[in-house]
Amino acid sequence: MTTPIRSRQRTKQPAAARRPVPRARAGAQGRTQQRGRNSKRKPARNGASEAIAPEKRVASGRLSSRLRAVRPALAKLFARREGTRATTSSPRAEPKHREPREWPRRLGKVALKLGATVAVAWGLLIAGREVYEYATTSTRFEVQHIIYDRSPHVDDDQLRELLAIEPGTNILACDLAELSERVAAHPWVAMATVTRNLPDTLGIEVVEHEPAAIVLAGRFYLVNGEGQPFKVVERGERSELPIITGVERSALAEADGQAIPQLVTALDVIRVYQSKQRPRLGELHLDDDGSLTLYTAEAGTQLRLGRTDFETRLGRWDALRAALGDRADHLAVVHLDNESKPDRRDRVVARFATEHDEAVLLAQAASALESDDEAREPTAKPAADLTPAERRAQRRNRIPSYE
Repeated sequence: MTTPIRSRQRTKQPAAARRPVPRARAGAQGRTQQRGRNSKRKPARNGASEAIAPEKRVASGRLSSRLRAVRPALAKLFARREGTRATTSSPRAEPKHREPREWPRRLGKVALKLGATVAVAWGLLIAGREVYEYATTSTRFEVQHIIYDRSPHVDDDQLRELLAIEPGTNILACDLAELSERVAAHPWVAMATVTRNLPDTLGIEVVEHEPAAIVLAGRFYLVNGEGQPFKVVERGERSELPIITGVERSALAEADGQAIPQLVTALDVIRVYQSKQRPRLGELHLDDDGSLTLYTAEAGTQLRLGRTDFETRLGRWDALRAALGDRADHLAVVHLDNESKPDRRDRVVARFATEHDEAVLLAQAASALESDDEAREPTAKPAADLTPAERRAQRRNRIPSYE
């Protein structure tokens, strides 16, 4: 008996049922179906056919779909790692030869930068020139005010006369150094500084000489603390300054406004004398041998100091005055040097004025008062050749009073 053969006929599905299946699902379903077919074709070893459970088929499909979803991300991650390794392991080699078209581009950039720099510099130059022309020609920058601290011997009129600034003068056109020299030309001015305060103000700082003594060298001159004669004495300028004598007029001419060593030494002795309470000093005489002689203003006592050790010898004079009391005003001469006897240098020799000396003093003082001209002109007789009485009598003649 023959077995009939039946052919399988595929049932044609309608168009609505043939929908596109997602790739993941289609792949999973295809593999599941393939596995099903293989399982059907290959029987189990034990001879019994085993069917795959539907739950396992669904799980394997999900796993494969997830792997496909993360595959692009994994590919990118591995690509980055490979690129990093390639960069660290084998750096990119610079091309040995540049392309010939690169240098025109670089040259153009350099030319552009250079042109921009030149244009900016030229613009700044033109702008600065315009600003300068405006500042030097505008009425806003004309000198309108002068500010300065008042000084005892330089008033407003004298200062304006010294500056000699014409109306309408531009403040930027003023030479400050020249203006300072003009102000310093005043005999009382030791130093002057002129500053510019925009837009229309000049500031002036004046430092005057401080007279420390008067020097007699043909005429009477005021001397500052540095030993510089700076001005001829006029009325009202003597006050109670000590007189320095024994200086030649040629020494002042040679100094030409600079410090004179003889005057510096004399001023040092005057400072030492005035550092303590002593009778007012009237005169300091510079002898030819370099020794110094002092004369008190009221009593006319002569103090021979010698050439050195002035402070110690003035201390002996203080001790002598303390011992004599009021009688110290009647001393005619005090020898404080005692250089002729080295073993007795601490010894002080003094002599009081006699009645004859007092009579000569009064007679010569009366004759000196009769002539005003004689009272103003110094005598030709040097101080070293006079007796103490004659020296005191002629003091009004040698040191004229201007008050």
